[in-house]
Amino acid sequence: MESQLPDSDPRRTDRPATPVEPDVGDRYLVVGGGRRGRALAESLAGDHPVVHVDTDPDAVADVASYDATHVPNEAALVAQVTAHAAPTDPIVVLAPSDARTLLLVQRLRTTGAFERIYAVLQDPRNASAFAIPDVEVVCPGDAIAAAIATARTAVPRDD
Repeated sequence: MESQLPDSDPRRTDRPATPVEPDVGDRYLVVGGGRRGRALAESLAGDHPVVHVDTDPDAVADVASYDATHVPNEAALVAQVTAHAAPTDPIVVLAPSDARTLLLVQRLRTTGAFERIYAVLQDPRNASAFAIPDVEVVCPGDAIAAAIATARTAVPRDD
């Protein structure tokens, strides 16, 4: 059945999703993460519009440089993101466990037509469970190792 929404409406889901790299104008949504989610939202807010949605009230309290919303549970968290995110908004999902991250990612993939979801894992050995279209796995340990390797090769050493 064809959608009754106009072509320009971001809620239309009958178009094929095409993965795109985030543009400077895209709004990032940080989903969960508590203090880690807050730190990520603050870091991204320097260059991009950001919305942080979290079940932890302390993580979204008293923020000034981006939008933050407290929701009572994970179902409300998914509903909030689905209702307010455009398909091109990059979504970063952080949860206390990889199992909860996987659950949130799967719910977001089935309830919205999001083009790019980043799943931040605790344990890189769980990456194979996230072989989901348009979901990119981010392992903090791997990212730190890559940044250190890049920094070491970029700076000449005085040996």
